[in-house]
Amino acid sequence: MLKIFDIRENTFVGIFIRACDKFVVTPSILEDFENDLMESIFQVPVLQTTIGSANILGSLISMNSHGAVVSNIINNSEFQTLAKSMNITILKEKNNALGNCILASETKALISPFLSKKSERFIQNVMDVETLRGTIAEQDNLGMSAVVTEKGLLCHPKITREEKEVIDDFFGMKSRLGTINFGIPLIGAGLAANSNGAITGSKTTGVELNRIENALDLI
Repeated sequence: MLKIFDIRENTFVGIFIRACDKFVVTPSILEDFENDLMESIFQVPVLQTTIGSANILGSLISMNSHGAVVSNIINNSEFQTLAKSMNITILKEKNNALGNCILASETKALISPFLSKKSERFIQNVMDVETLRGTIAEQDNLGMSAVVTEKGLLCHPKITREEKEVIDDFFGMKSRLGTINFGIPLIGAGLAANSNGAITGSKTTGVELNRIENALDLI
């Protein structure tokens, strides 16, 4: 299931929402009926919160069904809200936008070359994943440059041939290239997805929607 959805007229929904095959984390600004919609699309329970009093959850948390890593700007109340439902660890990194730095599936995580070795070990243990350092389109904002689920992988259209070969081999699937929101190449900024469904912003064109559906096997 692929649906059009804006958050307070903002089409970059991937910045606000992070989904996996066990939960979908939504910002505090969503109403109850919107959370109900998220639950029906992703077919998993909703966890609503903020991180550091911010609503840009997609940029601040990376997760899969095994666990999550979160920016150290999270406060104790927010941490406890999430810890009730998931195994979660705080990473102390200069770059707080961990959702931008990590592209994670249920078994693999492509991570920014700039994350510390200590953080990499935490990611491996908490999320129960094999890790690989890399780039997409020669950028390290991996969580915004692609979206991966257990059924598909959609990447920034300017990914290099070498990067694509490495990523396809690592995740064990053939990636597709695409854009969101009428030509924006930062896929993860405008798309949130798990194996069951996805949402993208209202500026995403019919051609782009078709590519998303095909890449993530949502038809």
